[in-house]
This record gives sequence, structure tokens and C-alpha cells, in this order.
Amino acid sequence: MEVDFFAPIALTKLVLPRMIEQKSGHLVVTSSVAGKHAVPHHSAYCAAKHALHGYFDTLRVEHLHDNIDVTLLVIAGIKSNVFRHALTGDGSEYGPSNWDDRNGITAEECAERVVTGMLNRDYELVIGIEVALEAMRIREKDPHAFVERMAGMMKWMAKSQG
Repeated sequence: MEVDFFAPIALTKLVLPRMIEQKSGHLVVTSSVAGKHAVPHHSAYCAAKHALHGYFDTLRVEHLHDNIDVTLLVIAGIKSNVFRHALTGDGSEYGPSNWDDRNGITAEECAERVVTGMLNRDYELVIGIEVALEAMRIREKDPHAFVERMAGMMKWMAKSQG
């Protein structure tokens, strides 16, 4: 919560008074598909990202007439070492995973899409690999199938760590 929720809020509170005063601004907040749905073994991360959506969706409404834009970046599958350096419940490093960077989107491609979304003043910009986007679609259309899919993912994760 400190890094994934409270830090963006603290930074926003620093710049928001100036944006209100000048009647313009654009807040761009990095979230995740974890802010839109459950991801097994990431409950605290999901909670923080869900909280970001609630806070910034509300901020967008509250400051609509102050000409302050808010764009939430819903991202999944960018090539990085994020899983390798993530921490487990006991504080140890998650370590290597079966996540294959070849399946991810490059940081450059992601950045280009973010800039386009900012220029379009998008409220929410979804950038991700197909498997993540498919999970979001399934959750919308068939919540029961989504839960089963995530339970299957949890089993797969347990096997890959074993």
C-alpha cells in the first residue's frame, strides 16, 4: 500500500493545488490489470491498485471543471524483471518465474501507447499482452469462468514454483 497507493496519492497532493490554481493539468497514474481484477497470490497488490482506481476515478469527477485530466494506465505484460524482484509473503525475492519476456510488450511500445493515450485524454488506457486482455474480457462477460480461470492460474503458479 505504501508504494502502490499512498505514494501516488502523496505526489498528487503535492501537485494538485497548483493544477487547481492554473485550471489545468494531467495526472497519469500507473495501475495494472490487478486494479481491475483478481490476480492469484497478489491480494495486497490488487488491493492497492483497486484503491488507485477508486481514488483517481473520483478525483477525475471532482476536478472535471478545473480542467484536470486523469489517465489510469492499466498495464500487464511489459518486458521487465518485475517478477524476479517482487517479494513473497515472507519477504524473500520471488525469483525467476515461467514468465517469458518474449511474450511481453517492450517498454518503448508501451511508452508510445501511453503518449498517444495522454494526447487523446483517455480516462483509462489498457496496455497488455493478449492473455491479460482476454482475462479482462472474460471477467466482464462471465465472472464464474473468470474465477475458474484464475484458480487454474493459481495451480499453474504453484507448480511452476515447486
